[in-house]
Amino acid sequence: MELLPLVMKHFHPTANVKEIIRHIAFEGADRVYIERDAQNRPVPMSKRHHKSDGLIFAPDLPYHRGTDHNYLKWKWHDTITLDFVCCRTQNPKFVHGVMLTFASDSGEVDFSDNIVLGAHEKQRLLGDLGNMHSLITEWEWSPECSGWVYKMPRPDKDRPNFSRTVLNTLMELAEGMDVEELEYRLSFSNPEDDDWAEALAASRKALLADRRRSVAGGT
Repeated sequence: MELLPLVMKHFHPTANVKEIIRHIAFEGADRVYIERDAQNRPVPMSKRHHKSDGLIFAPDLPYHRGTDHNYLKWKWHDTITLDFVCCRTQNPKFVHGVMLTFASDSGEVDFSDNIVLGAHEKQRLLGDLGNMHSLITEWEWSPECSGWVYKMPRPDKDRPNFSRTVLNTLMELAEGMDVEELEYRLSFSNPEDDDWAEALAASRKALLADRRRSVAGGT
């Protein structure tokens, strides 16, 4: 019988976020965590070499199994996804011929009006559905399309995201916190000293002033 390898998790203080982000780089289309030595060289044959879609912030509390709402996860915007039940439908209300729903305490919630499904993606989705009545599918937010686009099937799951997860994900998108803001804010040991909003506003004004001078000098 083959034994599964166990890799202990490393926990770091939030002040080390810059160091953690340094280990994450693109390999092809995926962000990957790469263990590095003191000279910033990849550690050969390291078990800590895996895909990464973000960072998890854990409170200084005892660990317990199952969902823990004290944990927070930050993700790069292009890795934020939601899982929906997808099924075919002949109802003309659903212009794409499929209906997407997520779960809530009161039953299924229709999300179909918020998707963007081009001809190629529709054929891929219908191909993944095959002869099945329904399938859990993963969708990602596309700022370019202003909607949720099909990513891939999730046969490993038997239920869609619950309403709490959907709302939290939409809130995360609305906050729009990129990695630079995250690193900047976590550099303050006292949250009251965090001046991100003021610093960002000043940077924007300086950028606009530089652009105005550039345009004026070119006319």
